[in-house]
Amino acid sequence: MAQEEFSIWLLVAGLGVFLYSMYLLEVSVKELGGNYLRNFIKKYTEGTFKPIATGTVVTALLQSSSAVSLMVLAFAGAGLISLTGAIGVIIGSNLGTTVTSWIIAGVGFKLNIEAVSLPFIGLGGLGLAFIKRKNATRKLSGLLFAFGLLLLGLGFMKEATDVLAEDIDITHLGDYNLAFLAVGILLAALMQSSSAAVLIAFSGIYSGIFDWSGATHIVIGTALGTTITVFLGSLSGGTLQKRIAASHFFFNLITVTLAVVLVPLYDYLILIVLGYEEDLIIGLAIFHTLFKLVGVILFSVFLGPYTRFISKVVKERKVVHTRYISKITSEVPEAGIKALKNELVMFQNMSLYFVLKIFNLSVSHGVLPGFTHRHRLEEFKRMEETDRYEYLKDLQAEVYSFAFTIRSHEIKAEEDREVRFQLQALRNFMMSVKKTKDLTTDIRKIQQSPNDSIRDLHFEMQKLVSFVARDLGALVDSELEKSELLQRILNIDQFADRSTNKMLDKINKLVDDRAIPLREQSSLLAVLNEFHQIFIFFLEAIKNMKELDEEKIVQTASKTIEESTGS
Repeated sequence: MAQEEFSIWLLVAGLGVFLYSMYLLEVSVKELGGNYLRNFIKKYTEGTFKPIATGTVVTALLQSSSAVSLMVLAFAGAGLISLTGAIGVIIGSNLGTTVTSWIIAGVGFKLNIEAVSLPFIGLGGLGLAFIKRKNATRKLSGLLFAFGLLLLGLGFMKEATDVLAEDIDITHLGDYNLAFLAVGILLAALMQSSSAAVLIAFSGIYSGIFDWSGATHIVIGTALGTTITVFLGSLSGGTLQKRIAASHFFFNLITVTLAVVLVPLYDYLILIVLGYEEDLIIGLAIFHTLFKLVGVILFSVFLGPYTRFISKVVKERKVVHTRYISKITSEVPEAGIKALKNELVMFQNMSLYFVLKIFNLSVSHGVLPGFTHRHRLEEFKRMEETDRYEYLKDLQAEVYSFAFTIRSHEIKAEEDREVRFQLQALRNFMMSVKKTKDLTTDIRKIQQSPNDSIRDLHFEMQKLVSFVARDLGALVDSELEKSELLQRILNIDQFADRSTNKMLDKINKLVDDRAIPLREQSSLLAVLNEFHQIFIFFLEAIKNMKELDEEKIVQTASKTIEESTGS
C-alpha cells in the first residue's frame, strides 16, 4: 500500500465543513429551542455541580470533549445556557475525556470520528429530505445533520493531520519533559482530538519508544492542545462564545501548569504507593484521570469567582448601530434633535427595506430614493433575515435611550414635542416591521405555491408593495406644505385600502370557483388582513416624523379658507 501524503485541501475542507456546521448547529438549536428544550438545558446546567456532572457524562458517552464544547458554544449562541453553566459543562467535559484513556488501556479502542458522524448525517439528511413540514421532527433532523457535519469536519481535519503525526520523530527528545509537553500540545491541536494524541502516548510507552516521564507530559500537553477547537468555534460568535473559549483555555492552562508542578507527587502515588510501575498502561490511565480530577475539583470550588474573572478579561463588545446620535452629545438639545431626526430617516429606510425583502423585492426597484448611505444598506443587506430584525430592535433601543436622555435635560416645550413625535414614529416603524416579520411564514407559503392563481396574486401584492413603498420613500424627502403632505398620505392610504379590498374579492371568487385550495386561503387572508395595517403604521410614522398634527392642520386650513372667502 502506497504511503499516504498530507493533503492541504482535506484540511481546508475539514475546516470549512466544521465552521459551517457550527452555524447550522446554532440555527438548529434556535429552531428547536422551544420551552421544553430550554427548560431541560436550564435544569441540567444550573448551579455548580449539575453542569460539571452533565459535561462529564455527555463527554463520556460521546467520546469527544471537542464535540461537547462546540455544542455548548451553539447552545450559548442560541441563548439557552448561561456563562456559568457553559463553563461548568466544559470543566466537566475535561474529566469525561479520561474515559477514553480507560478504554484504550482496557481494550485498545480507537474512535473513528467519521464513522460516528455517518448515522447523524444519514438520519438527519433523510429527515430534512422527506419531512417537508417545519415540525419538531424536521428541526431535530436539522440538529442531527449539523452535529454529524461537525463530527465529519473534525474527522477530515484529523485524517489530514494523521499523516503528519506519523512522520513526527520524538525519540531524540530524550529527557526534555517540556519538549514532550509541547509535542502533546501540537499533536492535539493538529489532530483536533486529545483522545488521538493520548493514544499516541499510550502506544509510545507500550512499544518503548519513550519512557513514563515522556508519556505523562504528552498526556498533560493534550489538554492544552484541544483549546484550539473551541477557539475556532468561537471565531464567528459573540462575546458569550468568546468568554466560553477563554474559560476553556485558562482552565486547561492552569490545570496543565498545576499538573507539571505536581508530576513528582503523581509519580510517587501511582508508581510507588499504588504499585503500577510494572503496568505503565493502567498507570498512565490513572495519571490522566488524576490530574484532570484535581483541576475539576479546584475549579468547581471557585466556579463563581472564575466566571466573574472571565467576564472581566473578555469584556462585552459594545456594538453601536446608530450613525448620527453616537457622535452627538445629548446635552446640546438642538444638535441632538437634528441627529435624532437623521437617525429616524435611516431607520425608516431600513424598515422599508426589511418589508421589501420579505416580499422578494429589492432596492433596485427604486423604492428608496431618499437612502443616501448606501454602505449602511449594503451592510444591512448582507445580514440574515432574523439578524436584520434583531438589528432593528437593537437600533430602536439605542435611539430610544438617546431620546429619553435628551428629555431628561431642561429643554423647551417645543423641543420636547419634537422628540415625542420622533419616538412615536420609531414605535410605528417598528410595529410595521414586527407585523411583517410575523407574516413571514404565510408569505413564504404564498411565494412557494405551485398554484398559478396564487402566484398571480403574489405578483399583484408585489406590485402594490413596490408602488406604495416608492411613494412612502418619496414622502420623507418631500418639501410639500403640511396640508398637501397630509392629503398625499391620505391618498396612499385610500389606494392601499382599495387595492387590498380588490384582492380580497378576487381571493373569495377564486375560492368559490375552486381555482385555489381552501387550505391555502388562510395564508392569503392572513397576509391581506394585515397587509393594509403594515402601511398604516408606516404612514402614521411619516406623519410623526413630519410632525403633522392633523387637527391643527385642518383648523389652519379652515381659517385660511374663511379669510380668503371674507376678503
